[in-house]
Amino acid sequence: MQRRGNLLTSSLASGFIFGFLSGIPILGALNCACCSLIVGAGVLTSYLLVKGSDIPVSYGRAALGGLLAGLIAVPVYLIASFAFSIIMGGGDFQAEFERNLDEVAQQIPQAQEAAQVVREMGLALIMVFVGVLCAVFYSVFGLLGGLLGRALFERRTPAPVPVPETGTGTGTMMPRDDRWQGPEGGNPPVNPS
Repeated sequence: MQRRGNLLTSSLASGFIFGFLSGIPILGALNCACCSLIVGAGVLTSYLLVKGSDIPVSYGRAALGGLLAGLIAVPVYLIASFAFSIIMGGGDFQAEFERNLDEVAQQIPQAQEAAQVVREMGLALIMVFVGVLCAVFYSVFGLLGGLLGRALFERRTPAPVPVPETGTGTGTMMPRDDRWQGPEGGNPPVNPS
């Protein structure tokens, strides 16, 4: 029996690794360059799929693996960034959130109304919004990374698709003409009823 790479295991491993790396403050800045860490998660997923498979990995399977890796990286990133912010001395997020809003409102007078709207939304709702936004971007860039990884690592060619026999004895298919041809050619008959 031929082995296929385990999609879930590959996605979990790469999503966890690159989600954690994204949460590290200085290293996470690499995501500013087109989510490069998340693209890396998709590439790693494709590599693991190709390595664990006896048959060629399709682009669709690699793309799905990259998408899953990107989605798995989101909660890992949020938890890791939260943990690192506590470790590095930030603890009172609500006070810091309010202070940052006040600074923006003082520097840009036109932003006072927007700062008030954001203040009314609250920190929890902002975190949910950031999580959803990350899920969208991470899944798209993970998908692209999966496609890139498949193109880089898969060197095997898929088996040719067998051609069905048509009864002509040659085993080749004749081209099909979809136009209706009557006994003398021409248009199809018109139903008089």
